Amino acid sequence: MTLTNTFTATDLQYIINEMWVPKVERLWKANLAAAAFFTDLSGLATGGGDTFHITDVFSNKFSASTKSNAAQVTLQSPAQAQINLSVDTWKEISWLIEDKEIQQILRGSDTLDAYADQAQYVIAKALDTSIMALYSGLSQTVNDTATDVTDSVVRQAIESLVDGDVPMEGAAFFFHPTIVWHDLFGISKYYDASTFGEGAPVATGKLGGGLGGRLRGRLYGIPVFETTQVQADGASSAFYNLLVHPKTFCFALQTPGGNIRSQSTYWAESLGTLWTTDIIYGVAELRDDAGVVIKSRQTGIVS
Repeated sequence: MTLTNTFTATDLQYIINEMWVPKVERLWKANLAAAAFFTDLSGLATGGGDTFHITDVFSNKFSASTKSNAAQVTLQSPAQAQINLSVDTWKEISWLIEDKEIQQILRGSDTLDAYADQAQYVIAKALDTSIMALYSGLSQTVNDTATDVTDSVVRQAIESLVDGDVPMEGAAFFFHPTIVWHDLFGISKYYDASTFGEGAPVATGKLGGGLGGRLRGRLYGIPVFETTQVQADGASSAFYNLLVHPKTFCFALQTPGGNIRSQSTYWAESLGTLWTTDIIYGVAELRDDAGVVIKSRQTGIVS
């Protein structure tokens, strides 16, 4: 039997239900590692003020003088220097939903929680980006922006810090994922687990928690963290990866409560609820000798 003239979806369009499900797809999040790794000086900001002067007695150092019998000692008075940290950045995300829309939002939906979570992340990312952008002030660099990262480049970066007596037990690499997967995993002795194996996180900070989720292994015993927060040039042709000690950069939070702040307020004049997430912070280079920029091109796969 051949069937004809059966009901179609178009015929039944006014009775076939459409459903808005309570599930909400959320924003993908980058690995934020900077605030969990670098030096947190937020304690300096609790008493007020907007610029904090950190005394530097390492730029101008003592030198050893030869002492002869019956001769006076050689007096020295190396001039002190200072590092300035200005808390001059205030970032906020705010949104208002009026009562009618609040009442009509699907019950059981986690939309409001999803927006709050996204705001927290975007604000945290702003701080992370500001810290990672400090790479531009570092004087030590290896490689160039037209070349891949090779084993010799990695060892040159390590040598740069070792030559300056930087404590390597606290140091870590920060590579863009492109460099991890295009360059590092293309080097045979790195993808051998005995050289590029798993290791424990090296730091935990107020923001971001532990760094374990960003750890991609170790190079010569030094942890390798992968993050898209590694900065790129304006032409999107080069990355500025880092080998750094936690004291390379510093930051301070001055938000009330000492962290990212989220709050909601009912506005009677608008018959709606205002949500705001904000942060007040400053960032600065703390020790130039404790970091080296590892330049690399963005394209090309090492095999």
